[in-house]
Amino acid sequence: MRFLAIFVLCATVAVSWTDPAHAERRVALVIGNGAYENQPLTNPANDAALMAETLRGVGFEVMEVIDADARDMRKAVHSFSRTLGRAGDEAVGFVFYAGHGIQAKGENYLIPVDAQIEESIDVEFEGFPASTLLSALENAGNRLNIVVMDACRNNPYKAATRSGGAGLARMDAPSGTLIAYSTAPGKVAADGRGRNSPYTRALSRAIANPGAKVEDVFKTVRVAVMDRTNDAQVPWESSSLTGDFFFVEEPPEAKPAAAPTPPAQTDNTVELTFWNSIKDSEDAGLFEAYLGQYPNGLFAALATAKIASIQNKSAAAQSQSDTAFFQAIQNSDSAGDFQAYLEQYPNGAFAALARARIAAIGRQSEQANRSPSPAPAPTPQADPDTEFWSQVKDAQTVAELQAYLVRFPQGDFADIAKARIAGIEEQRKVAALSPSSNNHPMDGTWRVRWENVRQSTWPNAPFCRLGETAEETVTVENGKFNIRVTSNFGGGGNIRATFSESGTVRGYFSGLGWSAGSKSFSLELENGTGKARSDRCGTQEFTLTKLAR
Repeated sequence: MRFLAIFVLCATVAVSWTDPAHAERRVALVIGNGAYENQPLTNPANDAALMAETLRGVGFEVMEVIDADARDMRKAVHSFSRTLGRAGDEAVGFVFYAGHGIQAKGENYLIPVDAQIEESIDVEFEGFPASTLLSALENAGNRLNIVVMDACRNNPYKAATRSGGAGLARMDAPSGTLIAYSTAPGKVAADGRGRNSPYTRALSRAIANPGAKVEDVFKTVRVAVMDRTNDAQVPWESSSLTGDFFFVEEPPEAKPAAAPTPPAQTDNTVELTFWNSIKDSEDAGLFEAYLGQYPNGLFAALATAKIASIQNKSAAAQSQSDTAFFQAIQNSDSAGDFQAYLEQYPNGAFAALARARIAAIGRQSEQANRSPSPAPAPTPQADPDTEFWSQVKDAQTVAELQAYLVRFPQGDFADIAKARIAGIEEQRKVAALSPSSNNHPMDGTWRVRWENVRQSTWPNAPFCRLGETAEETVTVENGKFNIRVTSNFGGGGNIRATFSESGTVRGYFSGLGWSAGSKSFSLELENGTGKARSDRCGTQEFTLTKLAR
């Protein structure tokens, strides 16, 4: 996880057009989660970096958080809410989230990178509620907030969210808030084949457009994304804004002087014909031709103003093209990308920065060739409460969760453990009343073999001896089994496993008398057979072989 709690107030050319009397403070929180264990995403970190740079360019102080776990997300949202509240009533808040997002029971959840979700109830404990984010913004008490969720990407938790529906649920925006989604409610968004998602790329470009109201910015984004995805992805917004907001104000144009009143006796028919033929043109050369023929003509002052306006618009378009090019390569590690920028914009706004990046990349390359790779930073030690919970948080038995409560009755995760116990007991009641189903493709008879293949640090323990083996035949029902194995040395343990429909097996092994120290294992079946390892005492090897349906 990369947590960059750095606030930068930018006063760049992009915001120099804003009204001098405009004194609002702009504060943003940008989160990009992609390093998931089950289904990592390539672009959220890139999307967050691009959006952070874009927002800084239009005057926002930005807190940037990359690959945040649950604790980091809570801390970031809390810190952002306090900063926004201290910024004053006229402050503008902006929250951008890129990563997995799912709905459960009508509530939307943003998913931290450490979330472990197997069942529907896990979503409520492992996800970060979007309603909590909206409450934090409302608590800040500022006049205007914008929340952008480039989420709803391919859902890796389908088994746990079947009843919740695809994508995110519709949320009504609180007063003074605009909520923007990368796709419509219940739909899935694309992660993108390039460095950024289609939505983030379009939003970054639209924000830089001078004179566009915030609603027009998102209309522009919608058109761009629909065009990019052949209408497969349709961005959507929910707004309760009551005033106007511009990311970048329109630059002032030169106002033409009033045209002099022509003498009554002059015949201006030819001049009027000339002027009417060019007055709506955007070609400065035509107005220069008019001034060449009529330097003191009826419309000389207006022609001069038109020339200035056309040149200003041309310069603004050139600046936008310059900025868009640099934004596309700003995070590149290739000196060739920055050299290409310099060839197209040798005197561009970012020419000096491009040269500096080329020099820095060269130095990094030389240093990499001379220096050995640095040693990895030491892994921080978790506190006993968190360490114990990490061992049992995925438990499916009441006994394992009760073991945590016995040791930490007032622990940080006590409420979650109690809720999980209640959920398991409720599932047992439902299972007892419901007829069994044998429709799972992995149901049938299996041979389960367990062998200790590496000596334990407890050589005298009866269940940790090298060469200790056990073998049982079990019946898999509804894709699950739970057995107790007794080894040839009298040791053994409990093996519990769950099969996915695609053939992946996730299981837990608990040495006899050591259920609180259970260890997980996972394997991929091939032709009905799979093998996996799990460290419990020494190293255990598990082999599953399909015998019959």
